[in-house]
Amino acid sequence: MLADPHAIARDVVADIYPPRAKMLVDVWCETHRTMATAGASGARPGRWDTGLTPYLRAIFRNLPDPKIHEITVQKSSQVGFSELLIGGVLHLVGESRQPGMVGYPTQDEARDFNRKRLIPALHACDKTAALVASARDTTDTEIRLGGVPLWFAWAHSKKTFKSDPCGVIYLDEIDEYPPGGAILSNARDRQRTFTERKLIKGSTPEEGETPGFIVSEYESAAHRYRFCVPCPITGEFFEIFDFKHLRWEGGRDADPDEAARRCWLQSPFVRASGDSAAGKIDERHKPWMVRNGVWLRQGEEIETSDRWAEWIETGTGTPIPDLSTIDGDDLRESSRAGRYARVLAAAGPSERSR
Repeated sequence: MLADPHAIARDVVADIYPPRAKMLVDVWCETHRTMATAGASGARPGRWDTGLTPYLRAIFRNLPDPKIHEITVQKSSQVGFSELLIGGVLHLVGESRQPGMVGYPTQDEARDFNRKRLIPALHACDKTAALVASARDTTDTEIRLGGVPLWFAWAHSKKTFKSDPCGVIYLDEIDEYPPGGAILSNARDRQRTFTERKLIKGSTPEEGETPGFIVSEYESAAHRYRFCVPCPITGEFFEIFDFKHLRWEGGRDADPDEAARRCWLQSPFVRASGDSAAGKIDERHKPWMVRNGVWLRQGEEIETSDRWAEWIETGTGTPIPDLSTIDGDDLRESSRAGRYARVLAAAGPSERSR
């Protein structure tokens, strides 16, 4: 049988010119993004470091996945969703060279965020700085980046959500959008012709008897995840998002400003006692908790191994929690469980909690 010359030629070319591996979005941001303004959103100046907000890494890596069309982030305030938005936009226009759109609740919020955060970030990124030609290319509704449009829209103007088709759309603080869901519907309509479309929505839930958009969007998602962190006192994992873990002196009668300054995080696994500080988590442990947090799919929990109890009691050994599926929503994936067993807290806080 004669060899196929075309197959030989393909193999030779592949050896000489191997395909360039695509850089992960979080790695791309760490390589090319510089924080534009010292102190913006509490961020430190200098090169972007995803390690400071490790829970964003998994979301960054899902952004280019063609099988994922929508991402919903139900969050507390000031946890980095705006930085996720900025990093995603920088990668979109600087690496993928695709048009995109960013939606805000109001025109004033759109204008302020663009001028103070997004446009300075475009100038400070080495992959996008040269694409920002001049101020003439920037308006309240659009900026041209090397000919690639980035549109801006606000929810209280339906017109801004009804123009050109767009494959990638970021929507910020959707709980502040007008009731009825027309904006979300219009955003999806703009993406119908794109096979690799992406709609990224984020918001802090608004208080009220009726759940807002972010709760309903999260609850209707095909796969739901929650970010859980280890308790430095017991080793058990819990979702830090819940405000019921916060404590402060004075209860309901406390001055709000004073309570905000003096509140603390309490372990949900330490039984309440007459001591108001029982189960109080020390500030020095919080970075360790976030660094060793993990995204769990609905139906998964972390079972704390006996080695945690040994470590808590004696300070010796290496606590490695075990992953188990307790719900029927998802099949157990042994490789996934093994991965979590490897990446979860490999060591405790620098000082054991007393």
